Amino acid sequence: MRGSRAWIKFRRIRFAFVDIMKTAMKPPIFDGPLVRLVRRMASSRSTRAVSAGIPPAGTGVIKTHAAELFRVKGSRFRSIHLYVHADGSVRLDAHDMGTSVEEVWGDSEYEFWVDVPATELHKLVFALLREKYRGREQAVDEFTTFCKQEAIERKWGSYA
Repeated sequence: MRGSRAWIKFRRIRFAFVDIMKTAMKPPIFDGPLVRLVRRMASSRSTRAVSAGIPPAGTGVIKTHAAELFRVKGSRFRSIHLYVHADGSVRLDAHDMGTSVEEVWGDSEYEFWVDVPATELHKLVFALLREKYRGREQAVDEFTTFCKQEAIERKWGSYA
C-alpha cells in the first residue's frame, strides 16, 4: 500500500494537518492583569515562582505561568502547583509520592488536579478577590496598592 495513490494522498493530508496544528498551537500574546495577579499571589505567600519557558512580565509571548505553592519532602512527598495557561485556563494540581501512596493506590505516585476553563475566569477572580479583601476596612487602598505593585492597569475614581 505504501506506493499506492491512496498512501501518497494519506501522507499529504497528514502532513497538511500537522502543519495546521503547528500553526494553531503557537502561543498567543498574553500578559494581562490575571497573569500579574497570579504572580503577585504566588509571591505574597513566599513561594518560588517557576517559569516554564516564560519570558519576564511585559515581554509578550507567554506559554504557561507556574508556581509551586507547597512542597513537603521525605517519605510522604507532596508538591502542589498552580498553572495559568496562555488560553486563560487555570490548573491547580498535586503530586504525591511515597509508601503511603503505594499502600492506597498500588503505585508509588499519585497525581490529581482541578482545571478551571478560561470561560469561568471572571468567577474565579471575583471569588479570590472577595476572599482576600472581605472584612478589610482598607480594601480599596490595599487593592490599589496591589495593582500598582503589579503594574496592573486600573482606573481610580472618587465622588464627593
